Amino acid sequence: MKGPRNGAGRATVAALVAAFVAASCLDSRAADAGTNADFSRLVAVAISTGRAGEFPPLFASSIGPETKTPVQVKEVAGDGFRHILTVAFAKSARGKKEARPEWVYLRWRSRTKHAVETKYFRADLHGRLRKAYYLHGVLDDSGRVVSGSQSDPRVQDPEIRQAYQAELDYWLKDWLPRRAAAAAKP
Repeated sequence: MKGPRNGAGRATVAALVAAFVAASCLDSRAADAGTNADFSRLVAVAISTGRAGEFPPLFASSIGPETKTPVQVKEVAGDGFRHILTVAFAKSARGKKEARPEWVYLRWRSRTKHAVETKYFRADLHGRLRKAYYLHGVLDDSGRVVSGSQSDPRVQDPEIRQAYQAELDYWLKDWLPRRAAAAAKP
């Protein structure tokens, strides 16, 4: 999904975002309508401002959709960590991308000179955690992982829910309000 280059393309993206927000905010299955609306707004912003790409093959087998699934990616570096929000789109029976978001991935990454830690969370379009994946690795002098461990933790575990909530809070309570405030400035 390439970013729009003309008025018609921007109108199409705007229509998709509006339809997504309207449909997800009206879903009666959401536990908290306010949180659901905020999550829908976050996804809409990621769709409209993210860069187009494909789901990374490294994580596709463990947490994600199949490799080469079209995505929109929003990356934020700050607070000493790297935060990545990815919206994955559905594929049609013929393998072509449909203009319909399917999953949302939140990724938190910390990297030091000697180690890397990545937490990957898959959520449905209402913000409910569905899967988590952790990767820990020791880095050699050139910055490559020499040994590591990964885990596929249960989403019911309190530590996993707490880590997911912390990353979700970053996006909803920190990044999204700062972005809105910056956009409102003349």
